[in-house]
Amino acid sequence: TKHHARKNNDDEKVESIEEKQRRLRANFALLSTFSADRLSNGDNQRMEELHAHRIRSRAAMRVDKEWKGFQLPEMVERGEFQRSQIDGQAFVVFERPTREQIQVLSRTFDAVSTVMYWIIWDLVDCIKDLDVPPPIQSR
Repeated sequence: TKHHARKNNDDEKVESIEEKQRRLRANFALLSTFSADRLSNGDNQRMEELHAHRIRSRAAMRVDKEWKGFQLPEMVERGEFQRSQIDGQAFVVFERPTREQIQVLSRTFDAVSTVMYWIIWDLVDCIKDLDVPPPIQSR
């Protein structure tokens, strides 16, 4: 853990753990943002727009998304957030997605699953830095 690395003066390991913590925190906020956006402006809204009792598959909705193009939800960084100056549509995040993340998200059909993949990747990447037995890590 970070505490153990500090005690051993392993600055490189401390930096690595802190970077992984920062990425995980930022990606969990992105996961929340994309999940809430999909519920409020995505799947539910599209179903309401149908006005009929037809059933549409997720694949058909993905085609709609491709046709409309990728739209990043409105986000404001936590440090810049002032409740009085933001309307109800902005999501507060620790940091906005990087240019590379936006490129990946614009090509994916499911932004929520993509961000979830990033979180799992970071968790797996930090397993070797945890002082917790593997059976407990996986829970």
